[in-house]
Amino acid sequence: MDLAPPPNTDNEAFDEWMQQLYRHLKYPAKFECQFIELQELSTDPAAPGTNRVRIYAIDATAKTRLSARFATGAVQTVATEP
Repeated sequence: MDLAPPPNTDNEAFDEWMQQLYRHLKYPAKFECQFIELQELSTDPAAPGTNRVRIYAIDATAKTRLSARFATGAVQTVATEP
C-alpha cells in the first residue's frame, strides 16, 4: 500500500486513503512521532461519517486555525494562531 496521502483535497479520495491506512495498520496502532504537521485548507471540509471527527488546519483571515468538524457538521476551534 502506498502510505502517501492523495495529492488533492478531494474528501472522498482522502476518506478512502484513511480507510486503507486504518486497515493496513491493524488497529490498535501505535504512533511514535514528535509532531504532526498539517497543511492549511482554504475551506472547512465536509462533515465526516457517524462517530467520526476531522481535525484540520484552515486559513482564517491570515491566521491559521486548528479546528475539528464533527458528524453533526458542527465546527469547534481548538486553537487560533496568535
